[in-house]
Amino acid sequence: YQADACTALGSPFARRLLRAAGTLMDGNGPAQSRVNKWPEDMSPAADSVPLRLADGFHALVLTGRDPGLQAVYPSKGSGTDETTLLAAL
Repeated sequence: YQADACTALGSPFARRLLRAAGTLMDGNGPAQSRVNKWPEDMSPAADSVPLRLADGFHALVLTGRDPGLQAVYPSKGSGTDETTLLAAL
């Protein structure tokens, strides 16, 4: 839902990022681990977990802590399709 809302709000990159990140939820990486630790008494949708995840990825880009992800962000690189994003995540 949030990925589609991003498109409606004028952020196709955020849509691609969230769709790519969504595929990670089937794995056991650090992003899935953090999302799975969300408190059970809280609502991931109401707490905007997808946007928080996107913000976390953006923070990694802004601080230079993830050069691979930094290279695919629109402000830093050109590879912004979902496949490229997924590889960087």
